[in-house]
Amino acid sequence: MEIKFSDLNKILIFLFCFALLQGRAYSNITDKYNEVIEAYRADDYVTARKKGVALLPEVKESQDLYHLTKLYYLLGYMCEYTEDFGNSIIYYLEGARHGILADDDRLTNNIISIHKNLSLLLAEYKHYDLAHRFLDEGLKFARESNNESQTIALLNNRVFLLLDEEKFEQAITEISELRTKYEIDASRNVILQNKLGWAQYSLGFYEDALHSFYNVVEDSASLGLEVYSISLRNIAIIYRERNDLTNSIETLKKAISYNIENNFNRWLLRSYSTIGEIYLVKQEPRVALEYFSKGMELVDHGDQNSQSYEIYKPASQAYGEFGNLEKALTLKELYATHLEEYIAQQNEISELGQLYNIQLLTDRYYDLLAADMEQKRTEKLAKFGIGGTASFFLIILSVVVYRQKRMKITLARELHELELHSEV
Repeated sequence: MEIKFSDLNKILIFLFCFALLQGRAYSNITDKYNEVIEAYRADDYVTARKKGVALLPEVKESQDLYHLTKLYYLLGYMCEYTEDFGNSIIYYLEGARHGILADDDRLTNNIISIHKNLSLLLAEYKHYDLAHRFLDEGLKFARESNNESQTIALLNNRVFLLLDEEKFEQAITEISELRTKYEIDASRNVILQNKLGWAQYSLGFYEDALHSFYNVVEDSASLGLEVYSISLRNIAIIYRERNDLTNSIETLKKAISYNIENNFNRWLLRSYSTIGEIYLVKQEPRVALEYFSKGMELVDHGDQNSQSYEIYKPASQAYGEFGNLEKALTLKELYATHLEEYIAQQNEISELGQLYNIQLLTDRYYDLLAADMEQKRTEKLAKFGIGGTASFFLIILSVVVYRQKRMKITLARELHELELHSEV
């Protein structure tokens, strides 16, 4: 069957129009995705999430894996930030799956970050096995792409994960390997040194811990980091346990001055609480109350967390020893209330874990990913995408036309030669 050049023109025009329509659809998705990003960068997470969720069906239908991965990643992050942890895990899992399927180098860093975030989030639910699994997957992608900064960040997160699991000996080994194999910047190095000290302290190696914490204080003094104050407080805690209360108080006063100077209110509160507890041990409730009062002001006005309310317990004891039983009872009730709230939050996290059945979700993720990858392997030639399919078809068409044209030229030449040599 012969393809006429007029037919070829029609086919080319059709393909051009089809590609043009696809390009416009892609451009439309890009514009809408940029609107989501703009709202996100403006810290308007409500609008960003609403626009992102509304855009999802359109991106899914277009099979635009690049924007689908980016969108899932962004939605997962926003849900995590707003403590919608269940949906965050779902979005992250879908983002990871589509990112891997896309096989697009532009998404490699997103895929690594999704795995990193998933690992930390799953650790919040105490799903440590799954947390390690996603962390290891992220490491694999980071190493395959020679992304050293992401590799270091993931190994650093493994240290935090091991400490959270109270696997202190493994954490010490991990810190040593990380600091030996890689060039660690000064800030991360002192943070790891502080974690090393905490692991050593937790194992009862107090001298080693003191050595580590003092190294942090020396190395971070000029960096303006919170870890300087954290290590000073850790040193003070070791002194307190040794009953060296004088050195403990002096060290805490240095931490307090540093925290005030740098507006590190969360660690300032911890230092106030610890020094107040020491003055209680010294049977000086009046001085203890001075520090507890400053700490409780920070609870009411500062950026604190669930641990911040623990100050009410020793403060209640101090008021009791000072003879103000009414204030002591009020603070005791406040402590009990916040403790109940904290327990309720932990129970909610546990219930969410059961509601979303995180283990089942992750099993489904790996099953879907395996099935998708198998399908991708078996249908590789059929899955070029719009641009690839068009190019492939045009190549075949060009070959057919070229062969036909060459055949016509050859035939014409042969006829001409036959005419020249004809005796008739």
